[in-house]
Amino acid sequence: MGLKKMNKLLLVENINKISTGTYELEYNKDSNIELNGDISLFNYDTKNYNLNINLLDNTILKGDFVSIAQKDFNLTLNINNNNQVLLNYLIINEGQNKINITLNITGNSSYINIIVRVINKTKDSNADIICDGIIKENTHDNELLQDLKGLITNNDTIKISPNMLINTNEVLANHKVTISSYNPTELFYLTSKGLSLKLAKKLILSSFITSFINEIYHEKIKTEVKINE
Repeated sequence: MGLKKMNKLLLVENINKISTGTYELEYNKDSNIELNGDISLFNYDTKNYNLNINLLDNTILKGDFVSIAQKDFNLTLNINNNNQVLLNYLIINEGQNKINITLNITGNSSYINIIVRVINKTKDSNADIICDGIIKENTHDNELLQDLKGLITNNDTIKISPNMLINTNEVLANHKVTISSYNPTELFYLTSKGLSLKLAKKLILSSFITSFINEIYHEKIKTEVKINE
């Protein structure tokens, strides 16, 4: 996702209306935004307030979100007619936290593809991720894809619950969930090329958390999980 112009956007109203453009969000309380047009959103969230996003008809949302989770919070997307949603979402969890992601599909002919990656910062952390895809009755021609993955690095705990609550037959919906530790085959390959086990793990971790998020956040992310040590 290229960046030609990115406007800093501080959410201060009860409902913040956003039109076509590229924006980096900042908010200091629970916030609601209304989107209209072709919009790219960037969000590096350390405060964990609830965010409610409403897409007007014919709106395209391309998003790269990073949350440093330190408490429970909710992210809700309300999807109407002829919407496209391409959302990359990285959650770096610290502590015992529940994050609810809700996709409410109430209109027709929309495409939603959400990619979520989850990692804990410490071995005593527990991330509980709930992703609800809700498709209302009497809707049609919608496509919902959820790709959810957690990487366990310190004998920590990650729970991911992908729920699809579908009330119509005229829909294409699919989800996949993976929770795993480091892949032994990948570790073997990297160490066979001369890397130490520690460096091989750092390389895999770096790829896991930065490969799908825009590069503007890479250094912040690496600092959070101490990849550079």
